[in-house]
Amino acid sequence: MSTATRRSSFDSLTTAVMEQWLNENSAEDIVFLNTPGLALFHSAAVKRKIPADIVVRLRADKGDGVTSFTYYDTVSTVPIVGNKAARFQPANYSAPVALSWQEEMEYTSDEAIYDAVDDRMQTQLNTIAERLAVDVYKGNTSNAKNILGLEQALPGYNHVQTDGTTAASADSDIINGRYQGRQAANSYGGITRTAWTASSDGTGWTGCAYQHFGTEFAVSSGVPNAGIQRLIDIRAQSSYGMDVPNVMISGYAPWRDYMVAGMSIQEVQKTGKIGNFDIGFDNISFMGTPWFWDDFCKQYNTISAESTSEDSVYFLNLKHLHFCVDSRADMVLTDLRSPVDQHASVKHILWRGQLILKNPRTCARLFNYATS
Repeated sequence: MSTATRRSSFDSLTTAVMEQWLNENSAEDIVFLNTPGLALFHSAAVKRKIPADIVVRLRADKGDGVTSFTYYDTVSTVPIVGNKAARFQPANYSAPVALSWQEEMEYTSDEAIYDAVDDRMQTQLNTIAERLAVDVYKGNTSNAKNILGLEQALPGYNHVQTDGTTAASADSDIINGRYQGRQAANSYGGITRTAWTASSDGTGWTGCAYQHFGTEFAVSSGVPNAGIQRLIDIRAQSSYGMDVPNVMISGYAPWRDYMVAGMSIQEVQKTGKIGNFDIGFDNISFMGTPWFWDDFCKQYNTISAESTSEDSVYFLNLKHLHFCVDSRADMVLTDLRSPVDQHASVKHILWRGQLILKNPRTCARLFNYATS
């Protein structure tokens, strides 16, 4: 029978069998399937070898020079502007699994060593899960090495009112033009985005954002209040023909308020799948779009007008959301490493990837929903 004694190669029973304890498929289940947000994004995973940057080509909505003509009319020879490209650098995450020489000496059986390794592996996988569950929303604002989050893709800038001014405290303004809610002015994928106006569509690389004002979602005398009506406006702004948001995710407060507000008129249903994503949660539906809540879906940054004490509601289109995962570093173990000045051995669980909205215009966000 194998023993736990140290060998001359500084290998041991424990480190030699670590690979057996990290089944990549079960590791994915532990990390990605136990939290709604990560489960959603993992359903849109694209696994391949990721180079230094992930490049997303951007095509302009419209070109110049389309003319009608008869016979020998002069036609336009204006060249079409070529594609732009957004670049996203993948994020790397590492979690150590270590065991010291003294610990190995203190264990009295092989089974004890197995249990110790299994426990530490599970603990680290749960730690990775919690870190990624936060970072897919929070992003890399406070730590440039993190994965990009929804708060970078859909920052909370105030919309433009019908009179052309920026909304500061009005909840009754009806969003008419597609430009009104698209006020992102941050950099995403290396492209500095400019706000849309009535006369300029900016970069065309912006999602819709609207700040929630007033009270929680409610229905009075059968009529939805302004907050629920705003959800209608936002969904309309992020819809293009049949290309519409197909899932909503939020913190618990807005989800609960909407549930309570419409108990007598809304449909409460068990939704099976959205594409490849098996929701597995009891959800409510808004205009046919399943809506579920995630404890980690909070506001972590103050990029513009956000408050970290309030919540967001995200409208997402999974067709344009890519969770890029490097197939070479998808919850894999590194080779054994031994510190030069410690009697111990360690391996690292590695993950490499990026969360990208390839077309932010088809997604939206209601932000600063009061959690009280």
